[in-house]
Amino acid sequence: MDLGWHLLPRHWHHGYATEAAREAVRHAFEERGLDHLVSLIRPENEPSRRVAEWLGRRAVSEAVHAGLRHLVYRLDAS
Repeated sequence: MDLGWHLLPRHWHHGYATEAAREAVRHAFEERGLDHLVSLIRPENEPSRRVAEWLGRRAVSEAVHAGLRHLVYRLDAS
């Protein structure tokens, strides 16, 4: 399962992405019973990388999606 987020710039720096991602992670693990989540994040997207890392995700590999390089961030349920 790929978990991602997009916000308009006027909504940046209010904690919305972190709050929404935290709840989505909880739902995925507790309600859906998933064992892990991944997020594909462009290397230059520092704000999204910080949110992913704050949630405990770590970059584990790289992938090409839509012709663009992405870092693959993974979070295990345990």
